[in-house]
Amino acid sequence: MPIEKTITVNREIGSDLAIFPYEKMSEFIKTSRKIAVINCACRTKKNCEHPLETCLVLDYYAEFMAENGSGRYLSVEEALGLLEEMEKAGLVHSTVNTQTRPQFICNCCTCACLILRGLTELHNPRAIAKSNFLLLRNDEICTKCKKCVDICPLKANKYHAEHDDQPERILFFEERCIGCGLCAYHCPNSAIKLVKVMNQVPEMTPREAYTRVEAERVH
Repeated sequence: MPIEKTITVNREIGSDLAIFPYEKMSEFIKTSRKIAVINCACRTKKNCEHPLETCLVLDYYAEFMAENGSGRYLSVEEALGLLEEMEKAGLVHSTVNTQTRPQFICNCCTCACLILRGLTELHNPRAIAKSNFLLLRNDEICTKCKKCVDICPLKANKYHAEHDDQPERILFFEERCIGCGLCAYHCPNSAIKLVKVMNQVPEMTPREAYTRVEAERVH
């Protein structure tokens, strides 16, 4: 899921591309009956420099984990604050791709998390996992500070130094962009925005999402 505060609708790309509730994590958080935070299962098994207590579970799953001593309850404000801490740490928000409130919201890194780490080995990770958004860079205000290059987990941004008759610039590889919004969040000059480029509608429930995954795996 994209970092919510970085997204916008680009009228040049498509005026009919509305932002839906299932594309806003704050909607899930604010309407949850219970919220808890648990340790990241991936970083529990493979240590890295990123925080360990990072994954949010909601409603029934929050009750189950908290009451069994595997997590602790958070208020809405604390949960939203945790998401921002994860954004500052350069972690990618991930969840089951459904329209209804998800069971969990993970905050993933490429050094420990299995799925995100696996995507780094692909030439076209956007074909496997993506949000409905892509970055749009304003080259007129971009200072080539390279923060977007350093923060992107899938290396969708690459610094191109000035040489011969080629100007200094930041190259963007669309096929590597999963639309997470980390580059836009960390850009010090607001030169990057996330724009909605498609309306791919997910399944309504987790059961339907798992059924689709299994059907695509079989075929």
